[in-house]
Amino acid sequence: MYDMHNHTNHSHDAQSDIFELCEKACEKGLLGIAITDHCDNEFCGWMDVIRPIRDSVAAVYEARERYQGRLKICSGVEIGEGIWFPDSAKKVLAAEEYDVVLGSVHAVRYPNFTIPYAQLNFSKFTRQQLEEFMDIYFDDMLEMIQNMDFDILTHLTCPLRYITGKYGIEMSLKPYREKIDRIFREIIDRSIAFEVNTASLGTNYNVLVPEVEFIRRYHELGGKLITVGSDSHMVCNVGKGFDFTRNTLKEIGFEHGYWYEKRKPMAYKL
Repeated sequence: MYDMHNHTNHSHDAQSDIFELCEKACEKGLLGIAITDHCDNEFCGWMDVIRPIRDSVAAVYEARERYQGRLKICSGVEIGEGIWFPDSAKKVLAAEEYDVVLGSVHAVRYPNFTIPYAQLNFSKFTRQQLEEFMDIYFDDMLEMIQNMDFDILTHLTCPLRYITGKYGIEMSLKPYREKIDRIFREIIDRSIAFEVNTASLGTNYNVLVPEVEFIRRYHELGGKLITVGSDSHMVCNVGKGFDFTRNTLKEIGFEHGYWYEKRKPMAYKL
């Protein structure tokens, strides 16, 4: 399998050395990995968000030389909040020739709570605020799909890692199913791949992200472009839970997963 979502020490919240990451991927029998360090555009007004990505891609080129014939290493970037500052996102896209571009929503344009949701204290939210936050989260995601240039939609239900996983607040996504269906139809129409993210496995929120019911719904609507990403921020997590994920995807009916080269999807058999 290919792990299409990994972070190295060129991301603000990760410390993984790329060579150690590649070595661990080889140990786990992966065919390839993508290095997709963070580019969080909400910070572009006061920090250089492009330089870390250029350094990340340079590290990929160096790693390819060392691991030639052992591991496919894809260059990439995870662009967050591109719709906030579209000109900045375009500059990031033009800065390098990537194999893959991930599109993510890490912060929501919800008044007074626009910092990354990983930093929000959801225990202080009222039920109404939680519902409004998730509603705007999916609106932001849909706007990103309709307006940004990227290849893979990441971690569809990611805020629940924190709302439920960290703060223990149960939250139903039934009120958002119509919006989620629209998101699925949009990415299918635009040939954007759908990520199954394994980062939460083995944590307090021990599920695939999104949950299996949504992966199944994507398949029911005709979705085929599926990628698997550990979202690793530590070396030990590359390829985490991939055997379980492979079996889950096959049970749902998927026959192939996908990796990317020069921004083109490449199939492999699950």
